[in-house]
Amino acid sequence: MKLSDIKSKYKNQWVLARVTKEDEHGQALEVEPITHADSKQEIHDQLDNCKERHITVVYTGKPKARI
Repeated sequence: MKLSDIKSKYKNQWVLARVTKEDEHGQALEVEPITHADSKQEIHDQLDNCKERHITVVYTGKPKARI
């Protein structure tokens, strides 16, 4: 699944995914979702139990403005 598809399917979510294809610089191009959540902490909790080796975490929403 392309990252653009992840962003449209899991809007405003944190997604933990296995990388299935990357570019020549090692950036993820395609991934397979493992889990998704509203909370970044939920995804970090899942990382402790994740057996996958080549993973990425993606946030699909807009970054919040910092003050």
